[in-house]
Amino acid sequence: MFVFLYGIIPVTAAFAAQASLWEETIMQMKKQFRCGKLTNGLTVCAYEMDSPKVAAQIWFGVGATDEDKHLAGLAHVFEHMMFKGTRTRGLGDVARDIEGVGGNMNAYTSYDYTAYVVNVPAEHLSRAADVLADICQNPTFPEDELKK
Repeated sequence: MFVFLYGIIPVTAAFAAQASLWEETIMQMKKQFRCGKLTNGLTVCAYEMDSPKVAAQIWFGVGATDEDKHLAGLAHVFEHMMFKGTRTRGLGDVARDIEGVGGNMNAYTSYDYTAYVVNVPAEHLSRAADVLADICQNPTFPEDELKK
């Protein structure tokens, strides 16, 4: 995973002195990652840190480069609509379920992927996983929100 991230870090002459430090840090982190593939094909990676918080992320291999001129911006629209409610969580409930335990959510769309990120106190990891799974499997795309 971090080899991919290293590949997108701009390494120019100004950063050349720091490039070896980045590479060393990333290689150390890569050694500590544990990854596996679920039966549904989803790759799951874990990296243990000494922290009272956890970060859970889901990355989709879809971004701006997957859109033609008729679909331009669709990945970004999906990114925003995923937080607008699910079959079991109404508008605002997705954020409330995470913020209510002291966490936060964010998402971003790049050229090659769209990522959804949840940070919560470690004891609420199951809630983070539940919310991420719910927004990815059961989004409702409310028409009035889509029009906005």
